[in-house]
Parts: sequence; C-alpha cells; structure tokens
Amino acid sequence: MGSPLFFILLFLISSFAFSIDHQHKTFDDLLKSYVSYTKHNSDFDFTALSKNQNDLKKLKIYLENISSLKKNTYEKMTDDEKIALLINLHNAVLISTVIENLPLKSIKDIDKGFFGLVSSEPFGKMKISFLGEEVSLAKLLHERIRRNFNEPRFHFALYTGAKGSPRIRNEAYKSSILESQLKDQTAVFMTDRSRNQFNRDENRLYVSKVFDWYRADFRKRYGTMLNFLLPYFTKDLDEFNKLRKTRIKIRHLEYDWSINQK
Repeated sequence: MGSPLFFILLFLISSFAFSIDHQHKTFDDLLKSYVSYTKHNSDFDFTALSKNQNDLKKLKIYLENISSLKKNTYEKMTDDEKIALLINLHNAVLISTVIENLPLKSIKDIDKGFFGLVSSEPFGKMKISFLGEEVSLAKLLHERIRRNFNEPRFHFALYTGAKGSPRIRNEAYKSSILESQLKDQTAVFMTDRSRNQFNRDENRLYVSKVFDWYRADFRKRYGTMLNFLLPYFTKDLDEFNKLRKTRIKIRHLEYDWSINQK
C-alpha cells in the first residue's frame, strides 16, 4: 500500500492534468500570430500555420487538453466559462480541420462526396472527442451551445473559415471578458453594410444568412427579429417604435463560402 504522500501527489497530478486554463493562453497566442484585421473582417493565415510544425503541435495539445476534460469538471464551470470554452473549441477544431484539408477554395470542399459533389454540411465531418463522446461541430453547435444557452450572440463568435463568416478575433474568448467580446463581435458584424443594411425607400432589411438559419435563437431571446435588428439601424427611440409597427420585409443575402485565407 502506498504512503499518504503518494496518494496526495497522485491527486495533485490528476487535478492538474484535467484543469482548464480559462484564459486559453495557448489558443490566444496562436490567434495573435495568425489573425489579421480589417475594419469589419479578419483573415486567418492557414497556410502559414500549416508550415509551422511547432505551432501546429501547440494547437494539437490545446485540443487534446480540452478533450481530456471530465464531465464533472465541466458541469462545475460557470455559464460564461462554458460558452467561452465551447466557442474556442469550435474555432480551434475548424482551424485544425481546414489545415488538414489544404488547399481549399471553399469550406464546403472539405466534405466532397462522389463525383466531387460539394457538401451542404461540412461541419458534420469536423469532429473531436469531448466529454467522453465524439462530437461534430454541428453537434457541438446544436446540442451543446444552442440547446443550453439563450445567448444568440455566440453566432457572431463562431468562425466558419469562410468569407461570409463573422470575423475571427485575434484573441481567445475568456469568461472574464466574454460580455465585452460578444458585444464587440455583434457590433462589428451588424455595422458591416456588406452584410446588413436597411433600405428605407423599400422598407426592407437586407441581412446575413445567419439570421435565416438561426432565426429561432434570436426570436427566443428578443421576441422578434426586428427587436434585435432595428437598434443597429436607428438610435432614435421614436423611429424605432414606428419602424417596429410597419411591415418591414427581411431579405437574406447570399453567404460566401469561399475560404477566408490571408
């Protein structure tokens, strides 16, 4: 039988092995190295990362550490810690998968089927072991994030690797500043007039396809799509109330699936 000291050391080693860095420093450092910003968008340099074996190893270790997370540890985390973790996990798996499939013209090329036909759901093929089961990014989104958190702004944080995607930040998401990060991501996305615009002459909103795919999430949190959208096109309360009562039509713009490569 081992000494008490042995069991204490074993406990400490075990606890350390499954601890989570809520600052996500490894992923944070990688994003700072490979993301470049423009005003409303960002580019990720997949090619440069694919050629840096040291940084690829860091990305692999980061994903392995999250894969080793135990369910009871995850359940003790706060909602903000969980959301930050899930967003970072989603984005890290996406980046890793894109690199494994370079060169790419479109994210949808990742899951080409027979005769080179392009898939409509490449995220079902991007997988990782998480909390004891293999999950795809599609399952992570629908069953881990959308089902459990009434926070639709995460749609502006999840990176698809496509030009139509909300920008990827040059920092990891962190529970301590999550609210400010989501607020900033939302504002940047909504004020990009190539993605979202209001034609007052037509009384029509032209908005991202994101609001078509996930309209249920925004309605659940804000009651109606207009309650969420209109404040980004008018700051006048009287005009907002007037517009909300009119028959504003919503049209969804095409989503650009071409690779978001620097």
